[in-house]
Amino acid sequence: MIQAVRPLPVIALAVIAAAQMAAAGTALDEAKPLLEKAAGNRGHPRWGEAAYLLGQARLALGDADGAIALWNDVWRRGQASGAVVFAAEARLATGKCRLEEFCDPGEALKCLDEALALKPELASASSDLARGLALAALGRGEEAAAIFEARGAMFGNAGDGAEAQRWGKLAEKAAGGGLAPPRRPDAAARELAARLALADGLRDGGDNRKALQLYRRVLAKSEALADRAAFGAALCQARLGRAGDALDLYGRFARKYAKSPLAPRALLYAGTLSASPAVGNVKKAREWFAMCSERHPGTTEAMAADFYDATLAWQGRKWEE
Repeated sequence: MIQAVRPLPVIALAVIAAAQMAAAGTALDEAKPLLEKAAGNRGHPRWGEAAYLLGQARLALGDADGAIALWNDVWRRGQASGAVVFAAEARLATGKCRLEEFCDPGEALKCLDEALALKPELASASSDLARGLALAALGRGEEAAAIFEARGAMFGNAGDGAEAQRWGKLAEKAAGGGLAPPRRPDAAARELAARLALADGLRDGGDNRKALQLYRRVLAKSEALADRAAFGAALCQARLGRAGDALDLYGRFARKYAKSPLAPRALLYAGTLSASPAVGNVKKAREWFAMCSERHPGTTEAMAADFYDATLAWQGRKWEE
């Protein structure tokens, strides 16, 4: 029988528990007490791994400050001894957290670069996205574009044309300054604008879950940016397979955000999503298309809505995306 009070089993159980929780997609709060106990055993050779996992659990439970404090401890001990496992992983996690939770691109980029310098094999599409978005937020769009182009070329060489195209578009946006937050007069407005720009970049890079978190924060705090945040959140929800939530957000552009410049596109997308196999409600789709055409005549979205509506009328209920 395993005795959880002994150093080795505690570490092993913590790692196993965390892995099982992550794989099952369940709450990490059940694994956290075991991880806390394992992370307290600093003399064990796998302490760094347990501490790293505990940081991930803390972040998942909303304690970003606690996660960074733990990861910084792993990094410092690793720098001092050179023998702490997961030091580079902890630093990489700190960088992403600094960017996504605190909108601190300067510190984020420093941590990310330090992690990859120590352990280059940690480089991935995720780390490239984080480094590129940090550079873009710092006004270094050309450097960000170079990172995105290189990652896109890797996907292209591997035969993944869709991902290559996604990263190519991201590179174009970065080079044109589209991922840099606009200048704002006060600190609070600057932070919200930075969060929105970061959410757009994460969404464009395919990280819809993290982007959705940031859009929600902007929605909760900014009326001025609420329409853009709602539209971005709707796109994320649709890509995550949550059609109902996406339609609820698009629906705000028929009411609350009816005067937003994004309203024509939101109503059009509501129609195409309703008509898609994910929803299959052709009647509702035609209502959305009619609303788009009537409220926003002369726009490209209205013309597209008219075409889609005519197509549905001709095909009956036989809709293909």
